Amino acid sequence: MDKKSAIMEKMFRAFNEMNERAKQPREYKTGQLLFQSEIHTVSAICNHHRVNATELAQILGITKGAITQVVSKLIKKGLVEKYNLPGNKKEVYFSPTETGRLASGAHCQYHEKMHGHVMGYLDGLDEEKLEIIEQYFDIF
Repeated sequence: MDKKSAIMEKMFRAFNEMNERAKQPREYKTGQLLFQSEIHTVSAICNHHRVNATELAQILGITKGAITQVVSKLIKKGLVEKYNLPGNKKEVYFSPTETGRLASGAHCQYHEKMHGHVMGYLDGLDEEKLEIIEQYFDIF
């Protein structure tokens, strides 16, 4: 097998493993099991002040309908709350609850633990090599 084929094979294997892990809910210091779509939505809400469904859909790369479903579950679980700005009852925004912030922080720690070796590797690369990797994923 040539080098290019081997790289593609490894990448597809990594994506498949990530997809399998994504199907398994995890507990993020809240006593609740959260699916990947849920914890990533909570984290996006934590990381973006005054965010609405349209913006969340763009941030996460999913439809507004999917956002509506996930956010409804998160509200029921007490991780997110919705609000309106004074004088604007039409536009709905989302903010994390304290429990949501706790889950998001635990999720960040999980990523640091799981991907620390990758970040360490990337830290050792020069800007040109980082640019090549970034371009590769843009194309892919």
